[in-house]
Amino acid sequence: MTWRILRKWDEKKVFEFKKSDIYNPAFGVGSADHDPYPNHKAHQIVERRVIGNEFFIEGEHVSETPLEPGINLAVDGLQYTIVSLDQSGDSSSNMIKTIFVASHVEGLAQPLQLLDSIRKQVHNSGRAALEN
Repeated sequence: MTWRILRKWDEKKVFEFKKSDIYNPAFGVGSADHDPYPNHKAHQIVERRVIGNEFFIEGEHVSETPLEPGINLAVDGLQYTIVSLDQSGDSSSNMIKTIFVASHVEGLAQPLQLLDSIRKQVHNSGRAALEN
């Protein structure tokens, strides 16, 4: 069995919030006196927040035993989970070559907690705008 890492990269995990998630006076979220997003419709995205980081590795694995999605790999002290793979076999040697992508996710914030924080921010800024 041999394997090697071909490349590494990371991506920010972002969660999007619609206006209706943050401001909806009919459901008691926000004041009808102050619309913090007057130029947006209820279904439009008005806030994007980073909720974590996802680290990826792409690698090559050659073995008699195939890899499967969901298998965990320890690389540089982190646990990566295989999320996709492409396998090809060599019938003369019974070896299977696999190109795989695996990911490791860190620091996920809970979207509902973020939403609560955004609502409070918007409510406080709206109250300040009304007082001025």
